[in-house]
Amino acid sequence: MVGTIIPIGNGDTHVTEYKKRPGVIWAHAVGSISGAAIFGLAIGVTGMLLKEKIALSGDEQALVLIIGVMALLYAGHEFKFFRLPAPQSGWQVPERWKSELPAGWSSFLYGVGLGPGLFTAIPSTTFYLVIAWVLVSASPWFGVLCFAIYGAGRAAPILLMFYLAGEKKEVFELSQKVSVWQPMIHIFSGLALCLMGMSLIAGAMSALE
Repeated sequence: MVGTIIPIGNGDTHVTEYKKRPGVIWAHAVGSISGAAIFGLAIGVTGMLLKEKIALSGDEQALVLIIGVMALLYAGHEFKFFRLPAPQSGWQVPERWKSELPAGWSSFLYGVGLGPGLFTAIPSTTFYLVIAWVLVSASPWFGVLCFAIYGAGRAAPILLMFYLAGEKKEVFELSQKVSVWQPMIHIFSGLALCLMGMSLIAGAMSALE
């Protein structure tokens, strides 16, 4: 993904010279945040409609308890104690967009498609728990906030590489260096899921008493 988006942000695909074009790479960031926020809005609205439809009321704390247990289970997944289902897409953004669309539009559409995390690999299973939490919260605005932050997080490494790299080859070198930190991402995700799970379980249990 990085190797596809960064050159688009830096110049024409038929020109080998590396030209910085911040407006184009920021179009990708805006697309990422926008696409993720729209997805979060959809999840929040879905939760709101489900709440009205099936009248959860007294069952809400039970759902929170279930999410807490799921968070602890997926923490074990992140720590590689065992494997749990982690559905994700292997879809790749079309390479032809680089030549068929203006650089700004193609970069923006890459962001819209990749920002929500639906059409690409999911780096951490915290993604699924956030979806579940937004559904239970039944708040569209909470969904927008959560996933706008998620979209910004997905765009941040691209922006960082763009501004740190002086040449195209440096982009790929930085990408390789980032991949070295992948195990640490899983550790931090596992710790975050542990904290989330214990907090939700404690809150749900106290509310059920």
